[in-house]
Amino acid sequence: MTAITASGTKLRAPRINGHQTFGRALRSEWIKIRSLRSTWVTSAVAMGVMVLFGAATAIGYHGIPEQVDQAKYQITSAAPFGYIIVAVLGALQVTGEYASGQIRSSLTATPHRGRLLMAKAAVVAVFGFFLGLLSTMATWAVTVPFLKDDAGSITDSEYLGFFWGSGLAFAAIALMGLAYGFLHGRRHHDRRRGALRHHGAAADDGLAVGVGQRARGSAPDLRRRRHHRSLRRGEHLGR
Repeated sequence: MTAITASGTKLRAPRINGHQTFGRALRSEWIKIRSLRSTWVTSAVAMGVMVLFGAATAIGYHGIPEQVDQAKYQITSAAPFGYIIVAVLGALQVTGEYASGQIRSSLTATPHRGRLLMAKAAVVAVFGFFLGLLSTMATWAVTVPFLKDDAGSITDSEYLGFFWGSGLAFAAIALMGLAYGFLHGRRHHDRRRGALRHHGAAADDGLAVGVGQRARGSAPDLRRRRHHRSLRRGEHLGR
């Protein structure tokens, strides 16, 4: 695209080199998720709840002689509280953009809706995985001084599955929250667009009715003026 100045010089619009790729979409989504204060607040709440209740449950089991062997497996007992929080976090990654209108900018930068959704899913899943993994590790670290020799060993492959399993569960719940947020935000967005189209059509109908009434109201006045003119012309000829 070129433009001609007053002096006749042609100016060319700057060319943008490169194109949108999945890697760039990932980087953009990662910047968005880490720049939100709500991301870190909800993550801190989830980790705090899991560590507090999980460690308390494990220590409580260790105080019961019949449940000493089961105490080390209670480090994930508070995981359902974390599931709720990470599901909300996943949903907010989409509903927040629909509510603020930022989804238009995201779709402009990444026109392929599928690529945008996959980038969001990848970022949310990885974030949820590490959130679950770190929360479980922190709970285990807190319980080790209290359980002592009865604490689980991270060198045990079977016991290590609690850590990986917790991370995978968090990732899956985060993806479910993201899917719900996308469906809910899309339905809300379509409803708003339908309402705008309805109001626009109603405004057009109201304008058309108003113009029609104005035209019908002015027609008798026009006929009345013509009648008066003809009467005046007749009187003038009679004289």
